[in-house]
Amino acid sequence: MLLTCLVLGQSLHAQWGNTPAENLKLSQEQGLKINKMALAGPDGSWYICYTNLVVNTQSLHLTRIDETGQTRWTKIIKDSEAPGNLSAVMISDSLGGVILAWTDRRTENTAFTYANRIDSDGNKLWGENDVRVGISEIEEFLTKMVPDGQNGAIITMYDDNPPNNNFRGIYAYRVRANGQVAWRSYLFPSGTNGHNYDIDHDSQGGLVAVMEYGHPTELENQIRGMRLDSTGAKVWPDETFDIGPLSQPIGMLVKSSTRSHTYPRITVYPKQGFYVSYFENPGILFPDEALSHRAHLLDMDGHQIWDIEGIPLNRPATNSPNIQTIVDPEGNLYFNYHTDSAFKLQKVTPSGTLPWSMEGIPYSSAFQGAPDNLLLTSCNDIIIGIDGGPDEVIEAARISSAGQLVYTPASHIPLSPNTVEVQDRDPITAINDSDQVIAVWNRDEDIGDAHMDVYVQGFGKDGVLGSTVNSMDTPLSKVEFRLAPNPFRASFEIEFKKEFSVEIVEIYNSAGQLIYKQSQPVKKLKIQTQHWLSGLYLLTARSSEGYFFSRKLIKGQ
Repeated sequence: MLLTCLVLGQSLHAQWGNTPAENLKLSQEQGLKINKMALAGPDGSWYICYTNLVVNTQSLHLTRIDETGQTRWTKIIKDSEAPGNLSAVMISDSLGGVILAWTDRRTENTAFTYANRIDSDGNKLWGENDVRVGISEIEEFLTKMVPDGQNGAIITMYDDNPPNNNFRGIYAYRVRANGQVAWRSYLFPSGTNGHNYDIDHDSQGGLVAVMEYGHPTELENQIRGMRLDSTGAKVWPDETFDIGPLSQPIGMLVKSSTRSHTYPRITVYPKQGFYVSYFENPGILFPDEALSHRAHLLDMDGHQIWDIEGIPLNRPATNSPNIQTIVDPEGNLYFNYHTDSAFKLQKVTPSGTLPWSMEGIPYSSAFQGAPDNLLLTSCNDIIIGIDGGPDEVIEAARISSAGQLVYTPASHIPLSPNTVEVQDRDPITAINDSDQVIAVWNRDEDIGDAHMDVYVQGFGKDGVLGSTVNSMDTPLSKVEFRLAPNPFRASFEIEFKKEFSVEIVEIYNSAGQLIYKQSQPVKKLKIQTQHWLSGLYLLTARSSEGYFFSRKLIKGQ
């Protein structure tokens, strides 16, 4: 509901400024910055991680910045001591720090997985030499990670050459908060690659996972699922097939057909179970059939809640791996996808209905870069960072839970300047509990050279740049403005503190629709409400001094 979604407080000066031309340059060293990640930290701060490539060596960097963009510290988590390929993932440790896991490839056939936990001061809690997670003799890669609910992590990886004649495939390891590897468990067989397996926590200290699988004996394509509990034991029943004298577990069958199922995603909905979504390609396109995505809802025991065939999410769509999902507290699944004309967002309710119809909500053109992640605000709106495409401008879109583009009339807010011969691209975003957002992207100022920097911009979820420090959530005192009566019936009056010059006053109904706007400087207003429906409303006001006010309103019967 919109009424819980606005933030209060005074706009403070931020290191990244409040215009697209005042972005924060985060990186200082030479090299190509790749594999960016961002997370909200304690006290309004942020963690930003990236890999820096210089010639044939790579190093893993972690920076903590405060709420205004000032750098608190920068650490090199893994130095470029030899040629390598570092591919990292990052989660919160729930105690103010982060856990990092990465694949460290030093030769063509040698890649091992390591992890470490870093506290809010940048200290390595699992030792300077890091924790070796896997036990492979040759290759471990495709690393993914989720929290274990006890300040540790469950880390998965593809093991190409496990010891003791074990199966090649995806394995899961639980690393406790103290860095101890507690258990190792097999998930899926070989044949998987980077885009066709996915994991999430199960909200009970365990793990859920899905994969695309081409069954060698049934000659069909399948979606398989697996759930492990907090001890690494398999909760969902195994199915196996024979490879010579061996029986290999492949998990629980979710969907099976002769069609192609790619890019599976699994997303936990703790109150009910797990959403499984994937791209479905019929193979040969018929006039009445097109590429689309489908979804299933499983309960905590892995049973299908919807029809065994799942539900179609959209049509048509294009075969794109840049698909993200997120679930709001009410259990609605949000799902972004690509068509020939636009990027779109889809919403699915726990009952399997599509409130936005099969068409979804278009939020950018097909020529703009694919979004990297979805953010959920406190009022269940979605914020998406967008690569600006031909204009090379980083932008952000916000789609309300009712399916409306909030950043209007332009629909997007620009986060970076449009500079000739400079490319801004590949944004990621992160949001904290106060609805403050940062966007992190790459800037290439000399196309074709071996250098590319990291830039950052902070903004409030209301779209105001530089306003990530606007969220002190302090109740407005009666001195700042007077509003009476509240609750009201036929009318109410607002009188603002004399020191402030209020420029914009807006009122929204409970559906998030703007029903009143005053855009001239004003000290006092009387608003007639005879035709308003009974219920909750939200008043917001902005002053020329940079103050934002909000107050809930109630119209009685």
